[in-house]
Amino acid sequence: MSTYRSLSKPHFLEQLESHLKRELEALDTHGLKVQELRLQVFQEVFGYLIEEFKTYKPILSAIKNEYDVTLVHLREQIRDLLPLRGKLVLVSEQCEKKILDQRVQERNEIRALKQECQRLQRVIESMRGQQTALQIQVDHLKEDLATQYQLYRNERDARKLLITRISTMQSTQDTEHDDNNEEDESEDPVVVKMALQVCREDLTKVQVELNRLQAEYSDVVPRRDWDNLNHMHEETLMKLETLQADFDQLKSEYDTLLEVHRQSAPAVLHSNQSVLQHGSGNKTHCWLLVTTPRPNWEQCSDILGGSERCKELFEGQSSQKRLEILLQQMNGQNEFFTGLGTSSDVPIYLQCEGKLMNLKLKKADIVRVIKDIWREKTAENEKNDDSRDLQMFLHSYLVEHFKDKAGEWACSLMESIQNNL
Repeated sequence: MSTYRSLSKPHFLEQLESHLKRELEALDTHGLKVQELRLQVFQEVFGYLIEEFKTYKPILSAIKNEYDVTLVHLREQIRDLLPLRGKLVLVSEQCEKKILDQRVQERNEIRALKQECQRLQRVIESMRGQQTALQIQVDHLKEDLATQYQLYRNERDARKLLITRISTMQSTQDTEHDDNNEEDESEDPVVVKMALQVCREDLTKVQVELNRLQAEYSDVVPRRDWDNLNHMHEETLMKLETLQADFDQLKSEYDTLLEVHRQSAPAVLHSNQSVLQHGSGNKTHCWLLVTTPRPNWEQCSDILGGSERCKELFEGQSSQKRLEILLQQMNGQNEFFTGLGTSSDVPIYLQCEGKLMNLKLKKADIVRVIKDIWREKTAENEKNDDSRDLQMFLHSYLVEHFKDKAGEWACSLMESIQNNL
């Protein structure tokens, strides 16, 4: 029981605790000055405690007063420091802003400095290129200066030589100068001045006349050109009239022939149909009637030296070519050729002089010789990579096969090829 009493709280303490609890619960915890109100409640409870203990009241009151004084002092300091805190925050914000601005400015300056550095590097490179170009120009100028200096030295030497020559001719020049002075003194300056004035007046008149002629006759055609153009025009008109008359005559003839053809066409068609109605035995006769007549070339065998010769010359040739061969045979072939000489413009296989006999080669001989030439030329090309020119090969072939008659064979071969092939 005694232990229970010793552990139980005093009644005054319980009253203080209950009072403290009620006061704290009665406070508004969401207010702005909650801590000050709580401190006031505890001060009030502490005052009750001091009043209860009379013996310790002085010391406890002194302690309380000291705490109150200290709290008041601290509150005053806090009150004084609150504006400084705002200023400190403002200053810190301003400092941070300045620092950020300074950093941005530094970045811009660094970027600008980098760009300036790059620009200066480009300028340095361009100046180096200019320096190289200027150095090249300086070298060229040095060379030009050396050349010019050499020219000046040569000119100086020439002047010295000229001075020496002039000094040797001084006596003759003095004599001539005296004669010229006498002649100049004999001329009247008034007469010379008047002659100069007259020449100037004549020059002015000629200039005025020339300007007038240019202004008046700038668009005029010269008479010589006009006569030439007129003559050409008359000749052209005469040619045109002649051509027109020829054209009219040809047109009238063409119209007449066309009319005759139209009138005779039915009769010719009727006769051709009647001829075609005959039997097969008359086919040759019908063909001769309806086709263009052809010459009988076998009648020329006497002129050409026999039917075999005629057949050989005319085989495979057109009518025009046969006519040319016949005319050539009728005019007579040359028995001899005249050498073309040994100049460089004559082919080497035809380079010969004097008279050469015409061998009058036949077509078979021509073909045989040509085939033999090409056969040997092909064999030579297969053996040697570096083949000879065809003219050189033909010359060597004729010399090798025909010896002294190589020129006759060459001229006869070319003549026969031209006539028969």
